[in-house]
This record gives sequence, structure tokens and C-alpha cells, in this order.
Amino acid sequence: MNGFQGGFLLLPLQSNRLTLGFGLIPYSQNDIRVQTTQSGQGTSPVQTVSVTGTVSQAQIAIAYKFTPALSIALSGNYTFGLITDQFDLDYSEPGFGDIFVENKYQIYGSGFGIHGFYTISNRFAAGLSVKFPTKLTIFTEQISINSEKTIEQNREMTIPLHFGTGISYALTPRWRTGLDFHYQTWEEGYKIENIRVNNMSNSFRIALGAEREPISRRFTSYAENITWRFGFFMGQLNAIANGKSVDEIGVGLGIGLPIIKNRNRFDIAFEIGKRGALDVNGRSEIYYRLNFAISTNELWFIREER
Repeated sequence: MNGFQGGFLLLPLQSNRLTLGFGLIPYSQNDIRVQTTQSGQGTSPVQTVSVTGTVSQAQIAIAYKFTPALSIALSGNYTFGLITDQFDLDYSEPGFGDIFVENKYQIYGSGFGIHGFYTISNRFAAGLSVKFPTKLTIFTEQISINSEKTIEQNREMTIPLHFGTGISYALTPRWRTGLDFHYQTWEEGYKIENIRVNNMSNSFRIALGAEREPISRRFTSYAENITWRFGFFMGQLNAIANGKSVDEIGVGLGIGLPIIKNRNRFDIAFEIGKRGALDVNGRSEIYYRLNFAISTNELWFIREER
């Protein structure tokens, strides 16, 4: 995905106990255009298929630290967006009429999840996240060369259960490594009007990474307060191509630069990955992604000593 990657705001309601969070993230971003020339009896129309639009998700979560080791969070989300797919068939030969069809899908709906984090020891920590199936509503409109009409209203789409877990281990006081696993049941859980959608594959992703954290002492050099991250990931997408599932593999590198007395950070991350294989899926994609993020921390509600 390109462009805005999301924003989050955390508000401490009770010191070291209760936290309220708000977020807005892109859930799906589409910008695909495929153009081919068809061959026929005396004709060679140009076919263009394009898919554009973005689906975003607004999130709210509340987390409570029950013990020094255990924290539990409940989250709610509202998904909304507009996806447009367009089909064009253009003839250069006289006597043939061009074909144009555009479908617009307005999507909206809500869901919730539960998440936990447990500190096993000074070195080990583990997390668990479950997002339950989400019911979305689809409002569809179709525009063609000679008509504009509403196809159907209030079609129901089910986004399947999402499960995630991870562990982290402190190799040294500054170096920490982590392993994450995510799984989503698209094959059986993705439905429209409660009917399972075919040609879907369960998706999963395994990621292994390491991070060098800033030094905790005061009056250290700027270089000692830089955060370094690198990692590797592999998995399977929910798409089916050439009758086979689509695999994904890639690596990432990141750096966190402290600003304004180290309370705020500017993060840069670069990722390169590969999806699909020509001999298996009939197509393959190599992609590059460059992300920028700003993390800010401020002290609020300081009680004045008298």
C-alpha cells in the first residue's frame, strides 16, 4: 500500500493501569489496471480492467493492566470505504460499439476483538490477539454507457476470524528478538449473503525480527539513542492464482531517529518482497515499500507540587 499508513493516539486514564486508544488505518488499498488486446474475426478490441479505492478502519480500544505481568485489551472497529471496478472494451474498427461498465461498492460495518499481553520473565513476553468475524454491508451501483442503476442494497459480507500470537525474548539489555504468527480463515469464513466465496485460501504470515533499543542512560550520544530493526517474513495470501495459493516472502529494515530530547521519534522502514511464482501461479510480483512514521509522547495532567 502507498500513502497514509495510519495513526494512533493513546491516552492514559489511570497511571500504569488503564489506557484508552484511538486509531485510523487503511484496511485495503487498490490501484490496479490491466490492459490487453483481444483478437477476433476482423476485430482487435482493447480490453481494460481497473480496480481502485480504499477501505479504512477506525479503531477504539481500552486496555487494563490487571497485574504487573498481565494486560488485557478490548477493541472495537468500524470499517468503511469505496471500491470501484471498471471494465472497458474499445473497438477501433467501424461498426462496433464500445462497452463500458463501472461498479461502485460502498462498504461499512463494525466488529470487535480481544487481546492479551503477558510478561513471563525479565526476558520473555508473549501476546495473543483475536478479531472475531466482522459483518459488513455492501451498497452497489452500476454505471454503463446507456444506463445508471442501483444493482442491490444491503448485501452482507463476512470478514473471517483473525488470530495472531507472538513472543519476544531479550537477548541482551539492548537487543530483543521477536516471532509473530498471524492466521485468517478466508477459505471457510469469507461469505457474501452467508454463502461461502470460492477460490479463496486461508492466509498466514510468520515474521521473525530483532531490534536494538536506545540506551537507557542519560547524557549519551545521539547514535546510542538510535533504534535499529531488521526482520524476515513469509506467508500465504488469501488469493488463488492458476488454481494454486499465492506465497509471499520478504525482508525489512528500519531505523528510529530520536527528536526533541528523545521523547519523540521519526521512523523509517524499507521492505522488499515477492509474491507468487511464474511456474506455479502463472504470475509473479516483486514489490518495494518505504514507510515513514512519527511517534510523539507528551506529559499531560502534571500535578503541581505546593
